[in-house]
Amino acid sequence: MGDILTALSMGLAEKGYNFIKTSGDNLISEETRELCFYKPAGAVVNYVIVINTLKENDPEGRFSFLTERILKSLRINAKAVVLGIAAGGPEAAEFAFRDDFDPLADIVRIRWAVDTENKNFICGKGSPDKFDGIETIIRSKDKKGLKTVSGIFRTEARKRTGFIRTRRVILTYGLIAVNIIVFIFMTLDGGSENTETLLKYGAIYAPYIRQGEYFRLFTYMFLHIGWLHIFSNMFGLYILGTRCEKYYGYLRFAAVYLFSGLGCSFLSFLFSGDSVSAGASGAVLGLMGSALVYTGINKIKMEGLDAYIFILISILNIGFGFVYPDVDNWGHIGGFAVGAAFGAAIGLADKMRVMENEDII
Repeated sequence: MGDILTALSMGLAEKGYNFIKTSGDNLISEETRELCFYKPAGAVVNYVIVINTLKENDPEGRFSFLTERILKSLRINAKAVVLGIAAGGPEAAEFAFRDDFDPLADIVRIRWAVDTENKNFICGKGSPDKFDGIETIIRSKDKKGLKTVSGIFRTEARKRTGFIRTRRVILTYGLIAVNIIVFIFMTLDGGSENTETLLKYGAIYAPYIRQGEYFRLFTYMFLHIGWLHIFSNMFGLYILGTRCEKYYGYLRFAAVYLFSGLGCSFLSFLFSGDSVSAGASGAVLGLMGSALVYTGINKIKMEGLDAYIFILISILNIGFGFVYPDVDNWGHIGGFAVGAAFGAAIGLADKMRVMENEDII
């Protein structure tokens, strides 16, 4: 019994659930009576109540009591989905027999049972057999070693924060400031959408680069064409930069940004013809590619954003370039690819570092 309770606690901690202490002792053992957790999920709050039927003679009554007590004490104004899990011997199955699942109710109750003696997972009548991936935790009860729920959640929190290199964001705000200042100068000096002004300030133009003006492969990433262009890129830099800088540290963040920008300009120079192009989008997409791979390798979120979110945003951004011909999509792909490569290298290095720190602890 201790193994499945430990596995559930560790799995729920990894999924971002919070532990609700309902008794004075939170030691996980054969004597554990119950475990309770919750996680806000938009307009819904998920609750998980695990009852040890080997120590609780009335799991139905205890489940009803805990549901009412938790909802009353937390007072979260959102729809509640309560997953009740009765774990114990064959008698635990009786908890799942009650058919009170109503997906339209204000409090949606899902009932599962785990027969630890016969190693059976039982889904209640009418209840879904999958909920937030918790069913996979139950079916792979092989995590051992941690003895208290608070210890498990402290370890998971330490794991998440262990990836953070700095709390101070400096370079991101500096880059935003430089881009805005350059944009103001261009606006006052002929206009940011004027081709002569763009070329004067260092936009990408293949004929000039072939003549030896290689600095354009770098300077272009600080130029923007119009207010909408700079706003969209600076907004993306703010969202991604503030996160990546905290997790990568200053030097690695600067490397990802600048080399992604160079990857963008290089592919743009090779494949985008003789058009004039400028913008920080390649560097910003490099941050996106790096964040996607980094969060995927380490299975973490960057302040609420995980690999799935980055995948969706990446598809939308790259896809946008194929729909609109004026977008330098070769440059976007180059920046994204370089960023993804950096994300893999940094992600693997940080994964090893955090694992070593956990071993020391």
